[in-house]
Amino acid sequence: MGRGVDLSPWLSSAVSCPCDGAPVPALRVAGPLLRGKILFAKARAFWHQWRSFMRLLKYLWRALRLGLLLKIMCGAAVAREATQSDQIVAHYHFAGCRQLAGNPDFANLKKVFAAPSSKAFVDLALDQLSASIGESLGFRNYLEADPLTRPLLDDLVACESVADFGGRASAPPGFLFAIHLDDARAALWQANIGKEFGTPGAKFQAEGAEGLRWSRGTNAFWLLRAHGWTLAGNSGNLDRPRNQYLQRLNQNGRPDSELKESWLEAEIDWPGLSHWLPDFSQPFKPARTKITLAMRRDNVRMKAQVTYPEEIAWHGQPWRIPTNLVYDPLISFTAGNDIAAFLKPIPQIERLTGNPLTNQFVLWALGEMPFQTYMAWPVENASNTLKTLSTEAPATLNPELQSLNASHIIWNAREQQLVWTGMPMIGPHLRTAPNAKDRYLLAGLFPLTNEKDPAPQALYQQFHGRADLVYYDWELSGARLKQWELLSQLLPLLPPGKPLNPTFVKSISTGRTRQLPTTIEENWLRDLAPMLGVAETVTEISRTAPNQLTLLRRSPIGLTSLEVVLLSHRLVGTGSGPIDMRLLPPRAKVTGPGAGH
Repeated sequence: MGRGVDLSPWLSSAVSCPCDGAPVPALRVAGPLLRGKILFAKARAFWHQWRSFMRLLKYLWRALRLGLLLKIMCGAAVAREATQSDQIVAHYHFAGCRQLAGNPDFANLKKVFAAPSSKAFVDLALDQLSASIGESLGFRNYLEADPLTRPLLDDLVACESVADFGGRASAPPGFLFAIHLDDARAALWQANIGKEFGTPGAKFQAEGAEGLRWSRGTNAFWLLRAHGWTLAGNSGNLDRPRNQYLQRLNQNGRPDSELKESWLEAEIDWPGLSHWLPDFSQPFKPARTKITLAMRRDNVRMKAQVTYPEEIAWHGQPWRIPTNLVYDPLISFTAGNDIAAFLKPIPQIERLTGNPLTNQFVLWALGEMPFQTYMAWPVENASNTLKTLSTEAPATLNPELQSLNASHIIWNAREQQLVWTGMPMIGPHLRTAPNAKDRYLLAGLFPLTNEKDPAPQALYQQFHGRADLVYYDWELSGARLKQWELLSQLLPLLPPGKPLNPTFVKSISTGRTRQLPTTIEENWLRDLAPMLGVAETVTEISRTAPNQLTLLRRSPIGLTSLEVVLLSHRLVGTGSGPIDMRLLPPRAKVTGPGAGH
Protein backbone atom coordinates (compact mmCIF):
# COMPACT_ATOMS: atom_id res chain seq x y z
CA MET A 1 0.00 0.00 0.00
CA GLY A 2 1.20 3.50 -0.76
CA ARG A 3 2.17 5.81 2.05
CA GLY A 4 -0.56 8.24 1.10
CA VAL A 5 -0.37 11.98 1.29
CA ASP A 6 1.60 13.18 4.29
CA LEU A 7 0.07 16.10 6.16
CA SER A 8 2.78 16.08 8.80
CA PRO A 9 5.21 18.29 6.81
CA TRP A 10 2.48 20.92 6.54
CA LEU A 11 1.82 20.69 10.27
CA SER A 12 5.41 20.41 11.39
CA SER A 13 7.41 22.81 9.25
CA ALA A 14 8.67 25.79 11.19
CA VAL A 15 6.51 28.38 9.55
CA SER A 16 5.04 31.12 11.71
CA CYS A 17 1.29 31.06 12.08
CA PRO A 18 -0.78 34.23 12.15
CA CYS A 19 -2.35 32.83 15.31
CA ASP A 20 0.99 32.33 17.09
CA GLY A 21 1.04 34.09 20.41
CA ALA A 22 -2.42 35.54 19.89
CA PRO A 23 -4.72 34.92 22.86
CA VAL A 24 -7.83 32.97 22.02
CA PRO A 25 -10.77 34.07 24.13
CA ALA A 26 -12.24 31.33 26.26
CA LEU A 27 -15.69 30.13 25.36
CA ARG A 28 -18.39 30.43 27.94
CA VAL A 29 -19.61 26.87 27.66
CA ALA A 30 -19.06 24.65 30.65
CA GLY A 31 -17.86 21.10 30.24
CA PRO A 32 -18.55 18.13 32.44
CA LEU A 33 -16.84 17.42 35.74
CA LEU A 34 -14.57 14.34 35.61
CA ARG A 35 -15.04 11.82 38.35
CA GLY A 36 -12.45 9.03 38.61
CA LYS A 37 -11.44 7.90 35.13
CA ILE A 38 -14.60 8.78 33.26
CA LEU A 39 -16.95 11.60 33.86
CA PHE A 40 -20.39 11.87 32.81
CA ALA A 41 -20.86 11.70 29.17
CA LYS A 42 -21.46 13.67 26.12
CA ALA A 43 -24.57 12.09 24.84
CA ARG A 44 -24.63 12.46 21.12
CA ALA A 45 -27.66 14.31 20.14
CA PHE A 46 -28.20 11.36 18.00
CA TRP A 47 -31.00 12.95 16.09
CA HIS A 48 -29.90 16.57 16.45
CA GLN A 49 -26.30 17.06 15.40
CA TRP A 50 -26.11 14.10 13.14
CA ARG A 51 -28.72 15.49 10.85
CA SER A 52 -27.33 18.98 11.06
CA PHE A 53 -23.77 18.21 10.16
CA MET A 54 -24.48 15.60 7.53
CA ARG A 55 -27.15 17.64 5.82
CA LEU A 56 -24.67 20.47 5.65
CA LEU A 57 -22.08 18.07 4.26
CA LYS A 58 -24.57 16.74 1.74
CA TYR A 59 -25.14 20.10 0.14
CA LEU A 60 -21.52 21.16 0.31
CA TRP A 61 -20.80 17.91 -1.53
CA ARG A 62 -23.42 18.76 -4.13
CA ALA A 63 -21.85 22.13 -4.50
CA LEU A 64 -18.54 20.40 -5.02
CA ARG A 65 -19.98 18.32 -7.85
CA LEU A 66 -21.58 21.38 -9.40
CA GLY A 67 -18.25 23.12 -9.56
CA LEU A 68 -18.62 24.91 -6.27
CA LEU A 69 -15.97 22.74 -4.59
CA LEU A 70 -13.14 25.14 -5.15
CA LYS A 71 -15.20 27.77 -3.35
CA ILE A 72 -16.43 25.90 -0.34
CA MET A 73 -13.64 23.33 0.04
CA CYS A 74 -12.07 24.42 3.32
CA GLY A 75 -15.40 25.75 4.29
CA ALA A 76 -15.60 28.94 6.36
CA ALA A 77 -16.42 32.52 5.74
CA VAL A 78 -16.39 36.22 6.43
CA ALA A 79 -19.49 37.66 4.77
CA ARG A 80 -19.46 40.81 2.71
CA GLU A 81 -21.94 43.00 0.88
CA ALA A 82 -22.47 42.42 -2.82
CA THR A 83 -24.55 43.89 -5.60
CA GLN A 84 -27.47 41.94 -6.94
CA SER A 85 -25.47 41.07 -10.07
CA ASP A 86 -22.54 39.72 -8.03
CA GLN A 87 -24.35 38.17 -5.07
CA ILE A 88 -21.95 36.45 -2.67
CA VAL A 89 -23.69 33.59 -0.88
CA ALA A 90 -20.62 31.93 0.65
CA HIS A 91 -17.13 33.02 1.63
CA TYR A 92 -14.22 31.46 3.46
CA HIS A 93 -10.70 32.33 4.61
CA PHE A 94 -8.39 29.47 5.63
CA ALA A 95 -4.92 30.04 7.11
CA GLY A 96 -3.48 26.87 5.57
CA CYS A 97 -1.74 24.02 7.36
CA ARG A 98 1.72 25.49 6.85
CA GLN A 99 0.83 28.61 8.79
CA LEU A 100 -0.59 26.49 11.60
CA ALA A 101 2.58 24.41 11.93
CA GLY A 102 4.31 26.73 14.38
CA ASN A 103 1.38 26.91 16.79
CA PRO A 104 2.04 24.63 19.81
CA ASP A 105 -1.69 24.22 20.32
CA PHE A 106 -1.72 22.03 17.19
CA ALA A 107 0.68 19.47 18.69
CA ASN A 108 -1.96 16.75 19.08
CA LEU A 109 -3.36 17.29 15.60
CA LYS A 110 0.16 16.96 14.20
CA LYS A 111 0.41 13.54 15.83
CA VAL A 112 -2.95 12.52 14.40
CA PHE A 113 -2.02 13.42 10.84
CA ALA A 114 1.48 11.97 11.15
CA ALA A 115 0.06 8.48 11.73
CA PRO A 116 0.41 6.15 8.69
CA SER A 117 -3.33 5.38 8.71
CA SER A 118 -4.09 9.12 8.62
CA LYS A 119 -1.79 9.62 5.64
CA ALA A 120 -3.46 6.78 3.75
CA PHE A 121 -6.94 8.07 4.59
CA VAL A 122 -6.21 11.66 3.51
CA ASP A 123 -4.51 10.45 0.34
CA LEU A 124 -7.57 8.47 -0.73
CA ALA A 125 -9.95 11.29 0.24
CA LEU A 126 -8.03 13.82 -1.87
CA ASP A 127 -7.92 11.42 -4.81
CA GLN A 128 -11.71 11.11 -4.55
CA LEU A 129 -12.08 14.90 -4.40
CA SER A 130 -9.84 15.34 -7.42
CA ALA A 131 -12.20 13.14 -9.39
CA SER A 132 -15.19 15.24 -8.36
CA ILE A 133 -13.42 18.47 -9.31
CA GLY A 134 -12.34 17.05 -12.65
CA GLU A 135 -15.90 16.02 -13.42
CA SER A 136 -17.47 19.28 -12.26
CA LEU A 137 -15.12 21.33 -14.43
CA GLY A 138 -15.61 19.02 -17.42
CA PHE A 139 -12.04 17.68 -17.41
CA ARG A 140 -12.95 13.99 -17.24
CA ASN A 141 -15.65 11.54 -16.20
CA TYR A 142 -16.84 11.44 -12.59
CA LEU A 143 -15.01 8.98 -10.33
CA GLU A 144 -11.99 9.01 -12.61
CA ALA A 145 -8.97 10.14 -10.62
CA ASP A 146 -7.40 13.32 -12.01
CA PRO A 147 -3.58 13.40 -11.77
CA LEU A 148 -3.51 17.03 -12.97
CA THR A 149 -6.01 18.37 -10.41
CA ARG A 150 -4.75 16.23 -7.53
CA PRO A 151 -1.52 18.22 -6.81
CA LEU A 152 -3.56 21.41 -6.67
CA LEU A 153 -5.59 19.99 -3.78
CA ASP A 154 -2.39 19.56 -1.79
CA ASP A 155 -1.83 23.31 -2.17
CA LEU A 156 -5.36 24.16 -1.08
CA VAL A 157 -4.82 22.19 2.13
CA ALA A 158 -1.31 23.52 2.79
CA CYS A 159 -1.54 27.18 1.77
CA GLU A 160 -3.57 30.19 2.85
CA SER A 161 -6.63 30.72 0.68
CA VAL A 162 -9.69 32.96 0.39
CA ALA A 163 -12.78 32.22 -1.68
CA ASP A 164 -16.24 33.45 -2.67
CA PHE A 165 -19.16 31.70 -4.29
CA GLY A 166 -22.23 33.21 -5.95
CA GLY A 167 -23.00 35.33 -9.00
CA ARG A 168 -26.17 36.27 -10.80
CA ALA A 169 -29.21 34.22 -9.84
CA SER A 170 -30.11 33.79 -13.51
CA ALA A 171 -26.67 32.38 -14.42
CA PRO A 172 -24.78 29.22 -13.44
CA PRO A 173 -23.01 29.51 -10.09
CA GLY A 174 -19.55 31.03 -10.04
CA PHE A 175 -16.60 30.65 -7.71
CA LEU A 176 -13.57 32.80 -7.07
CA PHE A 177 -10.58 32.01 -4.90
CA ALA A 178 -7.11 33.30 -4.15
CA ILE A 179 -4.32 31.05 -2.89
CA HIS A 180 -0.88 32.09 -1.62
CA LEU A 181 1.61 30.14 -3.80
CA ASP A 182 5.29 30.45 -4.57
CA ASP A 183 6.26 30.91 -8.21
CA ALA A 184 7.01 27.22 -8.81
CA ARG A 185 3.59 26.02 -7.58
CA ALA A 186 1.84 28.84 -9.43
CA ALA A 187 3.55 27.68 -12.64
CA LEU A 188 2.33 24.13 -11.95
CA TRP A 189 -1.23 25.39 -11.62
CA GLN A 190 -1.01 27.18 -14.95
CA ALA A 191 0.59 24.18 -16.67
CA ASN A 192 -1.91 21.64 -15.32
CA ILE A 193 -4.97 23.72 -16.12
CA GLY A 194 -3.61 24.26 -19.63
CA LYS A 195 -3.17 20.49 -20.03
CA GLU A 196 -6.72 19.87 -18.79
CA PHE A 197 -8.13 22.16 -21.47
CA GLY A 198 -5.55 21.18 -24.09
CA THR A 199 -4.63 24.79 -24.85
CA PRO A 200 -2.26 27.42 -23.39
CA GLY A 201 -5.22 29.75 -22.82
CA ALA A 202 -6.13 33.25 -24.01
CA LYS A 203 -4.54 36.27 -22.35
CA PHE A 204 -6.62 38.91 -20.53
CA GLN A 205 -6.05 41.71 -18.02
CA ALA A 206 -7.81 42.88 -14.85
CA GLU A 207 -6.72 45.69 -12.52
CA GLY A 208 -3.25 45.69 -14.08
CA ALA A 209 -2.70 41.94 -13.66
CA GLU A 210 -2.30 39.56 -16.58
CA GLY A 211 -4.05 36.23 -16.68
CA LEU A 212 -5.14 33.34 -18.86
CA ARG A 213 -8.65 32.19 -19.71
CA TRP A 214 -9.79 28.79 -20.97
CA SER A 215 -13.17 27.52 -22.15
CA ARG A 216 -14.66 24.28 -23.40
CA GLY A 217 -18.35 24.22 -24.18
CA THR A 218 -20.13 25.57 -21.11
CA ASN A 219 -17.06 25.10 -18.91
CA ALA A 220 -14.72 28.03 -18.33
CA PHE A 221 -11.74 28.70 -16.10
CA TRP A 222 -9.28 31.55 -15.60
CA LEU A 223 -6.06 32.19 -13.66
CA LEU A 224 -4.32 35.42 -12.58
CA ARG A 225 -1.07 36.00 -10.72
CA ALA A 226 -0.56 39.07 -8.50
CA HIS A 227 1.74 39.84 -5.54
CA GLY A 228 2.50 36.19 -4.77
CA TRP A 229 -1.13 35.09 -4.94
CA THR A 230 -2.83 33.02 -7.64
CA LEU A 231 -6.46 33.93 -8.34
CA ALA A 232 -8.79 31.52 -10.11
CA GLY A 233 -12.46 31.32 -11.07
CA ASN A 234 -14.89 29.56 -13.35
CA SER A 235 -16.96 32.35 -14.90
CA GLY A 236 -17.43 36.09 -15.32
CA ASN A 237 -20.23 36.24 -12.74
CA LEU A 238 -17.85 37.41 -10.02
CA ASP A 239 -15.80 40.01 -11.89
CA ARG A 240 -16.55 42.68 -9.30
CA PRO A 241 -15.35 40.62 -6.30
CA ARG A 242 -12.34 39.53 -8.35
CA ASN A 243 -11.41 43.13 -9.00
CA GLN A 244 -11.82 43.88 -5.30
CA TYR A 245 -9.36 41.08 -4.51
CA LEU A 246 -6.88 42.61 -6.96
CA GLN A 247 -7.34 46.11 -5.60
CA ARG A 248 -6.60 44.92 -2.06
CA LEU A 249 -3.57 43.02 -3.34
CA ASN A 250 -2.29 46.18 -5.00
CA GLN A 251 -2.84 48.17 -1.81
CA ASN A 252 -1.92 45.71 0.96
CA GLY A 253 -0.38 42.66 -0.72
CA ARG A 254 -3.30 40.52 0.50
CA PRO A 255 -6.75 39.74 -0.95
CA ASP A 256 -8.33 39.84 2.52
CA SER A 257 -7.40 41.02 6.01
CA GLU A 258 -5.02 38.78 7.94
CA LEU A 259 -6.50 36.16 10.24
CA LYS A 260 -5.63 36.91 13.85
CA GLU A 261 -7.12 34.70 16.55
CA SER A 262 -8.91 32.24 14.25
CA TRP A 263 -7.49 29.97 11.57
CA LEU A 264 -10.67 29.59 9.56
CA GLU A 265 -13.62 31.93 9.07
CA ALA A 266 -16.66 31.38 6.91
CA GLU A 267 -20.12 32.65 6.15
CA ILE A 268 -22.86 30.90 4.19
CA ASP A 269 -26.15 32.53 3.16
CA TRP A 270 -28.36 29.46 2.91
CA PRO A 271 -31.41 31.38 1.60
CA GLY A 272 -29.20 32.83 -1.14
CA LEU A 273 -28.04 29.37 -2.16
CA SER A 274 -31.63 28.48 -3.09
CA HIS A 275 -31.06 30.31 -6.39
CA TRP A 276 -28.89 27.38 -7.50
CA LEU A 277 -30.21 24.64 -5.21
CA PRO A 278 -34.00 24.94 -5.45
CA ASP A 279 -34.40 21.35 -4.25
CA PHE A 280 -32.68 22.27 -1.04
CA SER A 281 -34.50 19.62 1.01
CA GLN A 282 -32.43 19.99 4.16
CA PRO A 283 -34.70 19.96 7.22
CA PHE A 284 -33.50 23.22 8.77
CA LYS A 285 -35.01 26.60 8.30
CA PRO A 286 -32.58 28.57 6.11
CA ALA A 287 -30.46 31.23 7.78
CA ARG A 288 -27.19 33.08 7.39
CA THR A 289 -24.45 31.18 9.20
CA LYS A 290 -21.12 32.61 10.36
CA ILE A 291 -18.40 30.23 11.57
CA THR A 292 -15.01 30.78 13.16
CA LEU A 293 -12.49 28.14 14.21
CA ALA A 294 -9.60 28.80 16.59
CA MET A 295 -7.16 26.61 18.51
CA ARG A 296 -6.58 26.76 22.26
CA ARG A 297 -4.91 24.21 24.52
CA ASP A 298 -5.00 21.39 21.97
CA ASN A 299 -8.71 21.93 21.34
CA VAL A 300 -10.52 23.31 18.33
CA ARG A 301 -12.83 26.10 19.47
CA MET A 302 -15.77 26.63 17.17
CA LYS A 303 -18.24 29.49 17.27
CA ALA A 304 -21.16 29.72 14.88
CA GLN A 305 -23.92 32.31 14.71
CA VAL A 306 -27.10 31.48 12.83
CA THR A 307 -29.29 34.44 12.00
CA TYR A 308 -32.78 33.91 10.61
CA PRO A 309 -34.59 36.46 8.45
CA GLU A 310 -37.41 36.59 10.98
CA GLU A 311 -38.11 35.76 14.61
CA ILE A 312 -38.39 32.06 15.44
CA ALA A 313 -41.28 31.05 17.70
CA TRP A 314 -39.29 28.89 20.11
CA HIS A 315 -41.19 27.50 23.11
CA GLY A 316 -38.49 26.23 25.40
CA GLN A 317 -39.74 24.66 28.62
CA PRO A 318 -38.04 24.28 32.03
CA TRP A 319 -35.74 21.28 31.87
CA ARG A 320 -37.23 17.97 33.00
CA ILE A 321 -34.34 15.51 32.98
CA PRO A 322 -35.13 11.92 34.09
CA THR A 323 -32.21 11.67 36.53
CA ASN A 324 -33.40 8.28 37.81
CA LEU A 325 -32.80 6.74 34.36
CA VAL A 326 -29.29 7.99 33.70
CA TYR A 327 -26.43 6.07 35.29
CA ASP A 328 -22.66 5.84 35.08
CA PRO A 329 -20.44 4.86 33.32
CA LEU A 330 -21.60 7.52 30.87
CA ILE A 331 -19.62 8.33 27.76
CA SER A 332 -22.22 10.59 26.15
CA PHE A 333 -25.10 12.86 27.14
CA THR A 334 -27.28 15.05 24.92
CA ALA A 335 -30.36 17.18 25.54
CA GLY A 336 -32.60 19.22 23.25
CA ASN A 337 -35.46 21.64 23.92
CA ASP A 338 -38.05 22.34 21.18
CA ILE A 339 -35.58 21.89 18.35
CA ALA A 340 -38.56 21.53 15.99
CA ALA A 341 -38.85 25.32 16.02
CA PHE A 342 -35.70 25.49 13.88
CA LEU A 343 -36.67 22.70 11.49
CA LYS A 344 -38.86 22.64 8.44
CA PRO A 345 -42.03 20.53 8.85
CA ILE A 346 -41.35 16.79 8.66
CA PRO A 347 -44.68 15.10 7.87
CA GLN A 348 -43.72 11.60 9.05
CA ILE A 349 -42.73 12.87 12.47
CA GLU A 350 -45.57 15.36 12.81
CA ARG A 351 -48.10 12.57 12.28
CA LEU A 352 -46.86 10.80 15.41
CA THR A 353 -48.16 11.51 18.90
CA GLY A 354 -45.68 12.66 21.54
CA ASN A 355 -43.15 14.16 19.14
CA PRO A 356 -39.93 14.70 21.19
CA LEU A 357 -38.72 17.38 18.79
CA THR A 358 -41.50 19.78 19.79
CA ASN A 359 -40.90 18.89 23.43
CA GLN A 360 -37.52 18.15 25.00
CA PHE A 361 -35.44 15.00 25.04
CA VAL A 362 -32.27 13.54 26.51
CA LEU A 363 -30.06 10.95 24.86
CA TRP A 364 -27.20 9.16 26.56
CA ALA A 365 -24.79 6.27 26.06
CA LEU A 366 -22.99 3.97 28.49
CA GLY A 367 -19.43 2.77 28.04
CA GLU A 368 -19.82 -0.92 28.89
CA MET A 369 -21.34 -2.04 25.56
CA PRO A 370 -21.56 -0.32 22.15
CA PHE A 371 -25.34 -0.78 22.01
CA GLN A 372 -26.21 0.98 25.27
CA THR A 373 -27.66 4.14 23.74
CA TYR A 374 -30.97 5.48 25.07
CA MET A 375 -33.35 8.37 24.54
CA ALA A 376 -36.12 9.62 26.85
CA TRP A 377 -38.62 12.46 26.67
CA PRO A 378 -41.47 13.64 28.91
CA VAL A 379 -45.14 13.12 28.01
CA GLU A 380 -48.31 13.72 29.99
CA ASN A 381 -49.48 10.10 30.02
CA ALA A 382 -46.81 7.73 28.78
CA SER A 383 -48.99 4.60 28.74
CA ASN A 384 -51.75 6.19 26.67
CA THR A 385 -49.23 7.86 24.35
CA LEU A 386 -47.51 4.52 23.73
CA LYS A 387 -50.85 2.83 22.99
CA THR A 388 -51.59 5.49 20.39
CA LEU A 389 -48.12 5.11 18.87
CA SER A 390 -48.59 1.33 18.68
CA THR A 391 -50.87 1.92 15.69
CA GLU A 392 -49.54 5.24 14.40
CA ALA A 393 -45.87 4.28 14.11
CA PRO A 394 -46.23 1.09 12.05
CA ALA A 395 -48.73 2.72 9.69
CA THR A 396 -46.53 5.79 9.17
CA LEU A 397 -43.03 4.31 9.11
CA ASN A 398 -43.29 0.71 7.87
CA PRO A 399 -43.78 1.52 4.16
CA GLU A 400 -40.50 3.41 4.12
CA LEU A 401 -38.69 0.94 6.35
CA GLN A 402 -39.71 -1.88 4.05
CA SER A 403 -38.23 -0.13 1.03
CA LEU A 404 -35.13 0.91 2.97
CA ASN A 405 -33.94 -2.38 4.43
CA ALA A 406 -36.99 -4.70 4.65
CA SER A 407 -37.34 -4.02 8.38
CA HIS A 408 -40.53 -2.98 10.14
CA ILE A 409 -42.03 -1.83 13.43
CA ILE A 410 -44.36 -4.10 15.39
CA TRP A 411 -46.27 -3.88 18.67
CA ASN A 412 -45.20 -6.44 21.25
CA ALA A 413 -48.27 -6.72 23.47
CA ARG A 414 -46.57 -9.03 25.98
CA GLU A 415 -43.71 -6.61 26.64
CA GLN A 416 -45.88 -3.54 26.03
CA GLN A 417 -43.37 -1.96 23.66
CA LEU A 418 -42.86 -1.06 20.03
CA VAL A 419 -40.02 -3.01 18.44
CA TRP A 420 -38.06 -2.28 15.26
CA THR A 421 -37.50 -5.78 13.90
CA GLY A 422 -35.17 -7.04 11.19
CA MET A 423 -32.12 -5.21 12.56
CA PRO A 424 -28.83 -7.11 13.00
CA MET A 425 -27.45 -7.43 16.55
CA ILE A 426 -29.57 -4.65 18.03
CA GLY A 427 -33.18 -4.41 19.16
CA PRO A 428 -34.44 -0.83 18.87
CA HIS A 429 -37.56 -0.41 20.97
CA LEU A 430 -39.88 2.14 22.57
CA ARG A 431 -41.59 1.70 25.92
CA THR A 432 -42.71 3.63 28.98
CA ALA A 433 -39.76 4.50 31.20
CA PRO A 434 -39.52 2.40 34.39
CA ASN A 435 -39.78 4.13 37.76
CA ALA A 436 -40.84 7.38 36.10
CA LYS A 437 -44.49 7.61 37.25
CA ASP A 438 -45.78 7.20 33.67
CA ARG A 439 -44.26 10.54 32.66
CA TYR A 440 -41.55 9.52 30.17
CA LEU A 441 -41.15 7.43 27.05
CA LEU A 442 -37.89 5.53 26.69
CA ALA A 443 -36.25 4.39 23.44
CA GLY A 444 -33.14 2.24 23.26
CA LEU A 445 -31.03 -0.08 21.17
CA PHE A 446 -30.52 -2.48 24.08
CA PRO A 447 -32.47 -3.20 27.30
CA LEU A 448 -31.83 -0.61 30.01
CA THR A 449 -30.30 -2.00 33.19
CA ASN A 450 -30.24 -0.24 36.54
CA GLU A 451 -26.64 0.51 37.32
CA LYS A 452 -25.44 1.22 40.84
CA ASP A 453 -23.96 4.66 40.34
CA PRO A 454 -26.20 7.53 39.22
CA ALA A 455 -24.79 10.18 36.92
CA PRO A 456 -22.93 12.94 38.80
CA GLN A 457 -24.87 16.03 39.73
CA ALA A 458 -22.27 18.11 37.87
CA LEU A 459 -23.90 16.90 34.68
CA TYR A 460 -27.25 18.42 35.53
CA GLN A 461 -25.69 21.68 36.66
CA GLN A 462 -25.05 22.41 32.99
CA PHE A 463 -28.80 23.10 32.68
CA HIS A 464 -29.44 25.13 35.83
CA GLY A 465 -30.58 28.64 35.03
CA ARG A 466 -30.15 28.04 31.30
CA ALA A 467 -33.52 29.15 29.96
CA ASP A 468 -31.92 29.99 26.61
CA LEU A 469 -30.28 26.58 26.11
CA VAL A 470 -31.66 24.80 23.04
CA TYR A 471 -29.18 21.95 22.80
CA TYR A 472 -26.33 20.44 24.82
CA ASP A 473 -24.00 17.60 23.87
CA TRP A 474 -21.02 16.09 25.70
CA GLU A 475 -18.94 13.01 24.97
CA LEU A 476 -15.75 11.16 25.69
CA SER A 477 -14.64 11.27 22.07
CA GLY A 478 -12.40 8.21 21.85
CA ALA A 479 -14.83 5.82 23.55
CA ARG A 480 -17.85 7.13 21.65
CA LEU A 481 -15.99 6.95 18.33
CA LYS A 482 -15.63 3.19 18.74
CA GLN A 483 -19.36 2.86 19.34
CA TRP A 484 -20.39 4.98 16.37
CA GLU A 485 -18.06 3.11 14.03
CA LEU A 486 -19.98 -0.07 14.80
CA LEU A 487 -23.46 1.47 14.98
CA SER A 488 -23.00 3.21 11.63
CA GLN A 489 -22.71 -0.24 10.06
CA LEU A 490 -25.83 -1.58 11.79
CA LEU A 491 -28.27 1.31 11.45
CA PRO A 492 -29.67 1.72 7.90
CA LEU A 493 -28.49 5.28 7.52
CA LEU A 494 -25.99 5.05 4.67
CA PRO A 495 -26.73 3.48 1.29
CA PRO A 496 -24.36 0.65 0.30
CA GLY A 497 -20.91 1.75 -0.77
CA LYS A 498 -19.87 1.72 -4.42
CA PRO A 499 -16.96 -0.45 -5.61
CA LEU A 500 -13.63 1.31 -5.79
CA ASN A 501 -13.07 2.80 -9.22
CA PRO A 502 -10.07 1.19 -10.98
CA THR A 503 -8.37 4.60 -11.18
CA PHE A 504 -8.36 4.79 -7.37
CA VAL A 505 -6.59 1.45 -6.86
CA LYS A 506 -3.26 3.26 -7.07
CA SER A 507 -2.42 6.45 -5.23
CA ILE A 508 -1.87 9.40 -7.56
CA SER A 509 0.73 10.94 -5.26
CA THR A 510 2.78 7.78 -4.56
CA GLY A 511 1.93 5.53 -7.50
CA ARG A 512 1.58 2.60 -5.11
CA THR A 513 -1.32 0.16 -4.92
CA ARG A 514 -3.52 0.99 -1.95
CA GLN A 515 -5.74 -1.10 0.28
CA LEU A 516 -9.51 -1.23 -0.15
CA PRO A 517 -11.25 1.96 1.04
CA THR A 518 -13.07 0.08 3.81
CA THR A 519 -9.72 -1.14 5.15
CA ILE A 520 -8.20 2.33 4.92
CA GLU A 521 -11.14 3.81 6.81
CA GLU A 522 -11.16 1.07 9.45
CA ASN A 523 -7.45 1.58 10.10
CA TRP A 524 -7.95 5.35 10.38
CA LEU A 525 -10.83 5.12 12.85
CA ARG A 526 -9.14 2.32 14.82
CA ASP A 527 -6.00 4.41 15.31
CA LEU A 528 -7.88 7.66 15.91
CA ALA A 529 -9.91 6.38 18.88
CA PRO A 530 -6.93 5.83 21.24
CA MET A 531 -5.35 9.10 20.09
CA LEU A 532 -8.53 10.89 21.21
CA GLY A 533 -8.63 8.86 24.42
CA VAL A 534 -10.72 10.53 27.14
CA ALA A 535 -10.67 13.93 25.45
CA GLU A 536 -14.04 15.62 25.69
CA THR A 537 -16.15 17.21 22.99
CA VAL A 538 -18.77 19.67 24.24
CA THR A 539 -21.31 21.47 22.07
CA GLU A 540 -23.95 23.98 23.13
CA ILE A 541 -26.59 25.78 21.14
CA SER A 542 -28.24 28.80 22.77
CA ARG A 543 -30.95 31.18 21.65
CA THR A 544 -29.12 34.52 21.86
CA ALA A 545 -31.81 36.60 20.13
CA PRO A 546 -35.39 35.99 18.90
CA ASN A 547 -33.98 35.28 15.43
CA GLN A 548 -30.53 33.95 16.34
CA LEU A 549 -28.79 30.82 17.60
CA THR A 550 -25.18 30.68 18.77
CA LEU A 551 -23.15 27.49 18.74
CA LEU A 552 -20.03 26.98 20.84
CA ARG A 553 -17.90 23.86 20.70
CA ARG A 554 -14.69 22.59 22.25
CA SER A 555 -13.27 19.47 20.61
CA PRO A 556 -9.84 17.86 20.10
CA ILE A 557 -10.45 17.64 16.34
CA GLY A 558 -13.37 20.01 15.81
CA LEU A 559 -15.98 17.30 15.22
CA THR A 560 -18.02 14.96 17.35
CA SER A 561 -17.30 11.26 17.09
CA LEU A 562 -20.39 10.62 15.00
CA GLU A 563 -19.50 13.42 12.60
CA VAL A 564 -16.02 11.91 12.21
CA VAL A 565 -17.46 8.50 11.33
CA LEU A 566 -19.99 9.81 8.83
CA LEU A 567 -17.54 12.23 7.24
CA SER A 568 -14.98 9.46 6.83
CA HIS A 569 -17.63 7.28 5.18
CA ARG A 570 -18.36 10.06 2.74
CA LEU A 571 -14.83 11.13 1.94
CA VAL A 572 -13.42 7.72 1.10
CA GLY A 573 -16.55 6.43 -0.62
CA THR A 574 -17.51 3.68 1.83
CA GLY A 575 -21.01 5.15 1.73
CA SER A 576 -22.48 6.17 -1.61
CA GLY A 577 -24.25 9.26 -0.40
CA PRO A 578 -25.48 11.35 2.51
CA ILE A 579 -27.42 9.80 5.33
CA ASP A 580 -30.84 8.46 4.48
CA MET A 581 -33.04 10.41 6.88
CA ARG A 582 -36.43 9.28 5.64
CA LEU A 583 -37.50 7.53 8.80
CA LEU A 584 -35.39 8.85 11.60
CA PRO A 585 -36.39 11.81 13.75
CA PRO A 586 -34.35 14.80 12.56
CA ARG A 587 -31.40 16.07 14.55
CA ALA A 588 -31.51 19.59 15.88
CA LYS A 589 -29.83 22.19 13.72
CA VAL A 590 -26.08 22.16 13.93
CA THR A 591 -25.91 25.81 14.49
CA GLY A 592 -25.78 26.06 18.21
CA PRO A 593 -23.15 26.65 20.84
CA GLY A 594 -20.17 24.55 21.56
CA ALA A 595 -18.11 24.25 24.68
CA GLY A 596 -15.15 25.32 26.59
CA HIS A 597 -13.49 26.91 29.53
